[in-house]
Amino acid sequence: MEPLLAYFGPEVQMPLASLLASVVGMLMIAGAAPARAARRLWERVGASSLRRGSRD
Repeated sequence: MEPLLAYFGPEVQMPLASLLASVVGMLMIAGAAPARAARRLWERVGASSLRRGSRD
């Protein structure tokens, strides 16, 4: 099996850097509340999947 080597040139890096900067900027403006809400949602979904798995 041959290794997969890829070249990520500027046409790939620039849009990704812009997207990352936009997300970080929005989080900085909004504060930590959206991150906390996402974490709570993730924990709730994880807990419900654990409960569902124990019933099987």
